[in-house]
Amino acid sequence: MTEKIIDLTLPVFTDLPVVPGTTRRVKIEPDMTFDTPYKRNTSRLFLHSHFCSTHIDAPKHAIEDGHAVDQYSLEDNLIGEAFVLDLRGLKPGSHISVKNLKNALKGTPESSIKGKMLCLNTGWTDRAWGTDQFFSEMISLEYPDVGDWLAELSPKGILFDCYNDNWEGFMTDQCFLNHKQILSKSIPLIEFCCNMHFLHENSWRIFALPLKLRGCDGSPARVIAERTDYSQKIY
Repeated sequence: MTEKIIDLTLPVFTDLPVVPGTTRRVKIEPDMTFDTPYKRNTSRLFLHSHFCSTHIDAPKHAIEDGHAVDQYSLEDNLIGEAFVLDLRGLKPGSHISVKNLKNALKGTPESSIKGKMLCLNTGWTDRAWGTDQFFSEMISLEYPDVGDWLAELSPKGILFDCYNDNWEGFMTDQCFLNHKQILSKSIPLIEFCCNMHFLHENSWRIFALPLKLRGCDGSPARVIAERTDYSQKIY
């Protein structure tokens, strides 16, 4: 493994795949062009705070009086040492249990997760994103037990490459049973990441950077991992 920076972010583009049945579509359209007197290219972006590939949920997303995404602390919530749990090999449509997560620890104390950027790598986004199967056979977390367990571990943030709640109840009031438990602790949910298989070797620092959208419940994000076990600085 020679890479020093790993991009954990899915692309954003016009009409990117979103949950079937929703009308929230991303659009990137020309604004100014070189055919206009301005002689430059600019674009209009029509984005959604959550239906936008890789993104970050703030407490306000699931808790009425929760804080917004711009109130997360970079140091305390969004940048930190990676702690990776290997959940690869699950069948499509699987529901991840607390037992699955504890088994993935392989004897490492649960307390080791506190203050880390917890990365739950199922490999699902890498396997299925961009296909109909991605949504129809989504891997998700059991609820509310998994939400309770993760919140009690007090990670800095949690990265997912699958759905982190009640997938069968998506777009209902039963969708946020894990969200509420975790977001009530101001732990950011960093959703639909990719390439986390690269993180199983070596040591990494995660940078999960939302747009600074004042008062917003979430944001598209650029999420990267920087390898930290080099003897010399990368830059």
